[in-house]
Amino acid sequence: MYAIQKTGIYQPFRGAEGSQQVKDVVLTPKETAGNILPGFLKKEDRQMHFRERRQVVQVIRTKYDSTSKKGKNEIVGRLVKANPQISETLEAALSKDERKAVVAWIEGHATVQRLKKELAVRNLPEQLALAEEWFAEQKNSNDARVLAASLVPAWVQLRVVMKRNSLVD
Repeated sequence: MYAIQKTGIYQPFRGAEGSQQVKDVVLTPKETAGNILPGFLKKEDRQMHFRERRQVVQVIRTKYDSTSKKGKNEIVGRLVKANPQISETLEAALSKDERKAVVAWIEGHATVQRLKKELAVRNLPEQLALAEEWFAEQKNSNDARVLAASLVPAWVQLRVVMKRNSLVD
């Protein structure tokens, strides 16, 4: 891995003792979070990025402006975060390589969503055990009553889905 110094020179990042250096990740010239890019990408492949806003993802193209000698961001289009798909308008605005970058982002987003769901299911027994302890400690609190009232319908819906898929009797 490479770490950038204030001078803007990429230096090898030394991790924990015995760890190996990874050379396929670099930091961009800004030292802020979220500026980590795969080092194997060519410069022209780094010109698309995605800005997540509440329920929308902005697809942004960066072009170099020779007069100001800076990159200029242009919002090419938007994706709905809940179900990201390339619209006809966005398709028309993208080049072939940019379309590949958008498709790769959509696939990565779908993978993250699948992993979140799996993690939620795998952690559910532990979370339920913690909830059981918490409710036992609360006894007759109003907060516990309100939360219990919201949990029961969610639990019933989960049972319905599990029964419908023949996962429980």
